[in-house]
Amino acid sequence: MSGAGFPLHELDSVAGSVWVASSGPGQLALVDGPTGEVAVQLAVAVPGDDLVAAQSGATGYVVNRTRGSVLRVESGTWEPGRPRTAVAGATAGLDVVVSSTAVYAVDSEQGLVVELDLETLAPRGPARSLSGGLGPSAPVVDDRGDLWLLEARRGDLLHVGGAVQLAARSAADPRTGRLVSADGRPVVIDPGAGTAVQYDDEGRPGPEACVDVSPTDDAVRFAGGTDRDEVYTVSGTDAVLRVTDLSTGTCDTVVSSIATPGSDLGTPVELDGRLFVPDFSTGQVVVVDLDTRRVLVTTDPLIGVGTAFDLTAKDGFVFYNDTASEKAGVLDLDGTVRSVSKYDPEQPALGLEAPEQPEPPVTEPTGPADEPTPPTQPSDPVTTAPATPDARPSTAPSAPPAPAQPDPEPTRPAASELRVVLAGDGTGTVQVSAGGACPPACTFSLSAGTASSLEAVAGPGSTFAGWSNVACSAPVCALTLGPGGTTIDPPGVNTVTATFVANPPPEPGLQLAPATVDLSASNDVLLTVVNGTGAETWSATTGVDWLTVTSGGAFAGDGTAHVSVAYAGGAQARSPNGTTGSAATVSLFAADGHLVQTLPVAVTSDGAPVLSGAHCEASPGSSNWNIAIQADDPPNQSISVTIHLTPVGPGTARDVPFPQNALSALVFLDGVYDVAFTVTDTASGMVSPNPPGLNCGAAP
Repeated sequence: MSGAGFPLHELDSVAGSVWVASSGPGQLALVDGPTGEVAVQLAVAVPGDDLVAAQSGATGYVVNRTRGSVLRVESGTWEPGRPRTAVAGATAGLDVVVSSTAVYAVDSEQGLVVELDLETLAPRGPARSLSGGLGPSAPVVDDRGDLWLLEARRGDLLHVGGAVQLAARSAADPRTGRLVSADGRPVVIDPGAGTAVQYDDEGRPGPEACVDVSPTDDAVRFAGGTDRDEVYTVSGTDAVLRVTDLSTGTCDTVVSSIATPGSDLGTPVELDGRLFVPDFSTGQVVVVDLDTRRVLVTTDPLIGVGTAFDLTAKDGFVFYNDTASEKAGVLDLDGTVRSVSKYDPEQPALGLEAPEQPEPPVTEPTGPADEPTPPTQPSDPVTTAPATPDARPSTAPSAPPAPAQPDPEPTRPAASELRVVLAGDGTGTVQVSAGGACPPACTFSLSAGTASSLEAVAGPGSTFAGWSNVACSAPVCALTLGPGGTTIDPPGVNTVTATFVANPPPEPGLQLAPATVDLSASNDVLLTVVNGTGAETWSATTGVDWLTVTSGGAFAGDGTAHVSVAYAGGAQARSPNGTTGSAATVSLFAADGHLVQTLPVAVTSDGAPVLSGAHCEASPGSSNWNIAIQADDPPNQSISVTIHLTPVGPGTARDVPFPQNALSALVFLDGVYDVAFTVTDTASGMVSPNPPGLNCGAAP
């Protein structure tokens, strides 16, 4: 046997097997799908610790939220490794997402993410700060192994592939937005907008698809297809399954009555065209055939009524697990259930060969290479198997008790040395209340047993990421050195590490001046890039047929560019008079091509006069002629009209104004004249560029 589990020959195959955690006894079990049995049973934590299991292939990972550590179980040997502290100060908010290339440790409480090596769990770089924290949606990984998250402040979509990058600003409402994976790609769901958008590997959005859901329904759960471009929405409120087809953008497929309305439904799991929906109200699982759109089967109760449990799909099987009890099992595609007891609830250690408490977590050293390794401290006892027959009581005689000694004279406490190490790619200082500041000096002699405090102060452009070797997460930390109450963990280690990480460079931003264009006065908009690199590009578009804007391109060397907004050609294509609105947009793209920001350009104007024709007719019994023009929208116009008369043959050229705001006038014509018009909007001074013309009058 290798490790504290079952003999290896009892495990025929690791394909179709899933690691499941049990917080009560502090154990990890490997449940085999084909046989429906527990193949490996390991002690990995102190009984009662809050555990979560994750997996890559057959290798298991255990997140201990009580201790803030991550542990790896090697496939094949089933040897539990030493737990490691992935994110300094992380406890209840710690989670890991395992991909084919890395382990991502995410702390939702501190808003930090660290990329870890798959085998050693050593950090591949410093902790990265999520500027707005992590939203309520769980992170997902794509088919390349990169991590995607929704940020909590603005609902930004973040892409982690070696560095934290902004993929889409304000991708969803930060309070209600959700992130799922469909066919190996991230999908952002915005219930308030009723949309789902799938992003490619480079963060480029696809077309919007609809999501038929009430944004105020707190009972809604979302999931994406494993190898289908679909999003599944279930609501316990009405017990209806709704399917969004990302390839067509539609959301009109529903499966009703999958449970009793008012049920507490969990997040569904899709596998090979079947959707498995956990019903926490009854402890059952509902299996839906996605091709026929009907409920295939509802299982018997698997877990106690009102208990939340996990569903995991792998290699043709769906596994269920209750971390708070011994109950787990396997679901086949047809809904057949094989229940499993992960451990004996009366004797949790039964089945473990010499189970023992795991070693305390290892914090990755961030100081110099020759820094001494902290001594391992004894851990609390756990329940163990009965002693083997080979165990023998000691026959050595006990030493006689030492004679009583008088109390020693009181002495001054010995000096203890405190060493402060600064780590990370950021800058900062540590203030020691009883010693001074580090740097310049980072070794302090303090009286043993004397209370002191540390304060981490991040430098410009940096963030304090946490302490190592001291049980604190806040920047200000109290500690006592030496015997009798040291707060350094483990005791006797007087080296404290403060980690500072460099803040990611700010995303470029776009400023418009002016943000509103009055076409009666000007049509020029100045674009200015803030925090630019010189490689940003832009484009300008309009969604109406009465405007035209310049096309995008690169910015000038000073980080500025100009957008020209103008009316489209032809009087009939111009806007209705008095139109105001966001008729144009300008989009900013970063050097790598991803969309950073889109801003509206509001367009307002009284508009040039919009004229459709003119005519003249003789006034009966006189030489006066009635000359009139037609305007599309005369109630909104404040116009002046001047007639330009040019004789055809004998006569005198002259200009004749219409009365103010009038559209017609009686004009004396003593012959035939060519008539032209100047039509002016008196509010803006804009002149209609193509007024109608006509020939009017009669030969004498």
